[in-house]
Amino acid sequence: MQIPTEIETLCASFGELLSQYKAVQEYQNAQRRLQADAEAQQLLNAFIQTHQLLTAKQRQGKHISEEEVLDYNQMRFNVQTHALVSERDAALADVRSLFVNLGVEISMLLGIDFPNLAALGNTQQPVEKGETK
Repeated sequence: MQIPTEIETLCASFGELLSQYKAVQEYQNAQRRLQADAEAQQLLNAFIQTHQLLTAKQRQGKHISEEEVLDYNQMRFNVQTHALVSERDAALADVRSLFVNLGVEISMLLGIDFPNLAALGNTQQPVEKGETK
């Protein structure tokens, strides 16, 4: 389905407005700092690779040793407690909260459940406030 140019333009404008919120800017800055830090990237990449390997091993029905589990848990702890990862995750939580609040405000203005409408996408018809499906 082709999206009309007017809708694309309005969506781009909405994205620009969102990018002006302090929470969004702080998240973008935190993400840039995280991406620029070689040590943090190495830590994240090693964790992701280990997670993928253990997941694949588990799907294949292979045994995951206690040592592998301990190593994985230590890597996860190291990632979660890394200052730049923690900063990025806290900023992301703020952005999520902002978006939830904006969704509520948009719903009130439009008189429809905007988050539900957005989640439905192209697959279902939206439900008006007060109606049940």
